[in-house]
Amino acid sequence: MRRLRLNVGSLLLQVSFDRSLYPETIAEIFCNVAAPAPANGAAPEAEIVFVEQSQSEANPPPMAVPSDGMLIVDTPSAKQIHTEALTAEAFLREPMPRFLVTVRRPFLPEYDLKVHVTVVVFKLLFFLGRLALHAAGVRFQGRVHIFLGGKGAGKTTASVRLARSGGTVLGEDRLILRRSNGDFLVSGSGETFRVTEKTERHFFPVPLAAEPREVGGILKKEVRLAAHFSAAPHADFPVWRMFFNHVGERFTITPLSKHQALIEVIRETKASHRFAGADDYRAYLGFLRELVEVVPAYRLQLSSDLHDLERLDGFLSANV
Repeated sequence: MRRLRLNVGSLLLQVSFDRSLYPETIAEIFCNVAAPAPANGAAPEAEIVFVEQSQSEANPPPMAVPSDGMLIVDTPSAKQIHTEALTAEAFLREPMPRFLVTVRRPFLPEYDLKVHVTVVVFKLLFFLGRLALHAAGVRFQGRVHIFLGGKGAGKTTASVRLARSGGTVLGEDRLILRRSNGDFLVSGSGETFRVTEKTERHFFPVPLAAEPREVGGILKKEVRLAAHFSAAPHADFPVWRMFFNHVGERFTITPLSKHQALIEVIRETKASHRFAGADDYRAYLGFLRELVEVVPAYRLQLSSDLHDLERLDGFLSANV
């Protein structure tokens, strides 16, 4: 069995496997790369072990799993997660948390198998008090701000603008949010950033040395963060503010009530997670309620004129 250590935000995760699809899936989710590279020599903080059953051994889950759903079962020694294709046992009381993932249907099409791995890994992270976000994060004038939004919402563009003004980029596509003693810390996961032609032309005096490729239907160039900006992936920072991005006719920043912020953060995170019944969903909602209680939230509308982003610098500078 082979082993790799991967950075999932600030969490150093050891992955044990015989089939490279499993660490590659984790790397694609959290690092924007298909071929994971070993992390540094520090001791891992958690381990995930993937074991495949042969087709002759493959068994159904011990109980009926809803279609496209999951079940969570508490046993005396571990929490168990069951999907239609995987069973994961989470040994959370051990000195180093360990997760044993038995792949009961390894013969599934690769895309389907990756979906099962993704939802199980997200749930295992949640057991460790962590929530994966599709978001960008920048430390600007000593404060960390996170920008949430879907494809084309301007997360990378806002990050590049702040980086050009002296900010440090944690990550521009995937962040890991961690609950710690009533506060929330965030770390970047991934050491690259992707920009559209419009953002590249606006912020960079010469073309970036990368070939554009299609990402989610949009041509982008992908380059290393640290080659162009101050970057601090894989380190935890307290969250100061969060912004919910979208593109509209003009640049505006609107404060949100805690109720509005909760609705927005549910909208931005729910689709990435499966829930095993009411208790599991309540735990997720409890995490988000605590977040909006301590982190101020804003709706950030970006205009098509990238010069307007100078106003974001001014807003953050005036509200330190």
